[in-house]
Amino acid sequence: MAAIREEFGPATVTESGALDRRALARRVFADPAARQRLEALTHPAILAELRARMRAWQERAAADAVLVVVLPLLYEAGLEGLVDRVLVTDAPEESLVARAQRRDGLTEAEARQRLAAQWPPAEKVARGDYVVSTAGALEETRAQVRALWPALVAVAEAAPAMVARPA
Repeated sequence: MAAIREEFGPATVTESGALDRRALARRVFADPAARQRLEALTHPAILAELRARMRAWQERAAADAVLVVVLPLLYEAGLEGLVDRVLVTDAPEESLVARAQRRDGLTEAEARQRLAAQWPPAEKVARGDYVVSTAGALEETRAQVRALWPALVAVAEAAPAMVARPA
């Protein structure tokens, strides 16, 4: 927190000392260089925590267990080497914009700005091992995941040491 305040100023911290995520987001999504500075500050700690959690999971998981790791910036951060398989979710841009607006209370412009900071969905889809469309109803998405689950379990059973590589 101190490093973020030092880098981005007191406007990014509330009076109570908490991170003002909205103020910080407005700044970093409007300025790619600022976003890179924030990522340089936060990604090493996030990655260290992720690796620690993956190691802890491996120590107590069954050999054929499946670990699902949600990494929104997997490709952007170059972290695909941490996992054995990548499942990409996909939906039309308008759906993604509307969801970001509802979930985060963003304006349409803010939602589009955040999406523009990510890799294009088509590139992620092309690189992913599996794709689940979230364009339809929630039950349709769940049905796709249920249909995919046996393939993920088969990967874990075939190469349990390869499911997660926290090193």
